[in-house]
Amino acid sequence: MSKDGVGGFHQHTAAIGKLLTSLYEAGAVAARHGPDDPSPGVESIRGVMEQLDTTGLTHVISLDQTQGVVLCQSRCSLVTLARVIQEHGLWPDLPPSLLATTVGGAVLQGLIPAERIVWVEVLTVQGAITRHQPGQLPPDSLVLAVCLNLHTTNPVTTNQAGTTG
Repeated sequence: MSKDGVGGFHQHTAAIGKLLTSLYEAGAVAARHGPDDPSPGVESIRGVMEQLDTTGLTHVISLDQTQGVVLCQSRCSLVTLARVIQEHGLWPDLPPSLLATTVGGAVLQGLIPAERIVWVEVLTVQGAITRHQPGQLPPDSLVLAVCLNLHTTNPVTTNQAGTTG
C-alpha cells in the first residue's frame, strides 16, 4: 500500500487473483457439467464463502479528486475509507453509525445512498467479474469493489466565537 493509504490497482489485481484461485479450488470439489467445463463449478457463492480468500479485499484502491470518485474493495472498513478521504483534504460525509461496517456491507444493507454509488463490481458463481448498479446485483454474488461519488465540501462548523463558517 502506498504511503497515502491507497492500495492501488496492483494490490487489487493480486487480491482478485487469490480470490479467483480459491473459487476455482472450491469449485474443484463440486460436480462440473463435463470434463471441458471451464467454470468454477460452484453452485453458490454463499455455500463456499468460508473457502474463499477475501483477505486482500480491505483497501481503498484509488481516489480521483478531479472526477470526485473513490474506488474501494468490499472488505475495506468505512473507518479506513474515511481516513483516506480526509488525508486527501476531502470530507467523507459518512454517518458515524456506518463506521463500524465495511464498504460492501454498507452497500448491501442499503446504508450508503444509491446516488453516492457509481457502480458495484461483483464475482458471480460462474467466476465472472461484472459491474452493476446496487439494485441490480446478480443473485448469490460476492461484492468485490465499490465506486463511490465523493462529497467534497466540509460540513458547516461553529468556531469559538459562536459563528458558523
